[in-house]
Amino acid sequence: MVKLVYGFVSYQPPLIEYGFDYSTVHELNAVRTPDCDETLAHMTSQGVGDYHEAYAGLKYAKDAPAVNLQRRKSALPCYLTTAEDYGRPIR
Repeated sequence: MVKLVYGFVSYQPPLIEYGFDYSTVHELNAVRTPDCDETLAHMTSQGVGDYHEAYAGLKYAKDAPAVNLQRRKSALPCYLTTAEDYGRPIR
């Protein structure tokens, strides 16, 4: 499991619009960005006014493998991608 940060501007579609599921392969380029590494527990914690508030409950893709809850304490490696780096979904 990794943390993927997707940078885009308002006229570009957000990555979620491409519909993630495990039956589709998505081509993209991403750069390892260690300064945004974060634990799963921190990403899902709620705080008033915190940008994480809207994402307090993770939504897993259909048919996703079971999550190892021990990993909540380990930092996930962070990768940065942009709309220009996104290739296409391959079904």
